[in-house]
Amino acid sequence: MKNLNKIQVLIVDDDPTVAELHRKFVSILDGFEVIAVAKTGKEALSFIEILNIDLILLDIFMPEIDGFGILHKVREINDDIDVIMVTAGQEGELINEAVRLGVFDYLLKPFDFNRFKSTMFSFQHHYQNMRKNIKGSLSQTEIDNLLHPNQVIGKLPKGIQSQTLELISKILQESNNPLSAEELANYTELSRVTIMRYIRYLISIGKVVEQLYYQEIGRPVNKYSFLL
Repeated sequence: MKNLNKIQVLIVDDDPTVAELHRKFVSILDGFEVIAVAKTGKEALSFIEILNIDLILLDIFMPEIDGFGILHKVREINDDIDVIMVTAGQEGELINEAVRLGVFDYLLKPFDFNRFKSTMFSFQHHYQNMRKNIKGSLSQTEIDNLLHPNQVIGKLPKGIQSQTLELISKILQESNNPLSAEELANYTELSRVTIMRYIRYLISIGKVVEQLYYQEIGRPVNKYSFLL
């Protein structure tokens, strides 16, 4: 039975070591569950036909049926399934084909865990908003948040300045690790109160995710990551 509280993930990779690494990475993240791991294209398609899958982490270079063959079949069988390509293929034509087939993201192996976590949380935000809003009427702001998750679009509320917002967003986007409000204050020379005002705004529009980090000494700290 499908766990409605978690996004169901199928991992497709012919390298058992890599597949297991990806499985462990997914298991660390709240809100996701690996429902199956496929080592071949045929095995992947059999899972797609019988399981309730929300997201596929898909390699391109697979035996029997390659990743694009799988992706074409996915679009025929169940167009509701989303795909993130996880591959060593860096050629422009591969990336263009993936984009044309509607992949959510394209990650190069070996990837940084923080980059992986960012795209997974970005997908989670997209998934939750699409499931919640797609059947109702949407405002322009809601449409912008769905179709342009990496951009801050529209009229800003009182107390939020575009240049400061862009600065904080840029620092979070370019950081390899989540940052605390204190760290952001040090980078920008803004007060912590000001930083938190912008952080709360970015969280409210789904651009930033907050996570609690436990330290060896002292109280746990809230840190923030930009959803790429």
